[in-house]
Amino acid sequence: WLVRAWFAPSPQPLFPSGKRGLSRAADAPARGLCTNVAQAIGKYSVAIDGHRTSVSLEPEFWRPLKEIAAARRLTLAALVAEIDRSRQGNLSSALRVFVLKEAIGGRYPTAE
Repeated sequence: WLVRAWFAPSPQPLFPSGKRGLSRAADAPARGLCTNVAQAIGKYSVAIDGHRTSVSLEPEFWRPLKEIAAARRLTLAALVAEIDRSRQGNLSSALRVFVLKEAIGGRYPTAE
């Protein structure tokens, strides 16, 4: 139901923006929907094996990544390099998946 209500076209303006048709994210808080969304993606610079690169991550992933590195007594660069060596997709996605797997602690089987 929520998905239909969120994306269904409407024949008349229903949103505070006065727009017709599909809902916009800016209208969500006014309608009480999806107000707890991720913060803006930030660009973070890291060095991997001496080469500087940047990753785009939400703060909700960056902060736990730093905490995991500290808990393992690794530098953030060392942890990112470790993840980089075993990744198959892009680095930002690999970092998100790593943090997610750490958060769920192996409670769900993976396809690997």
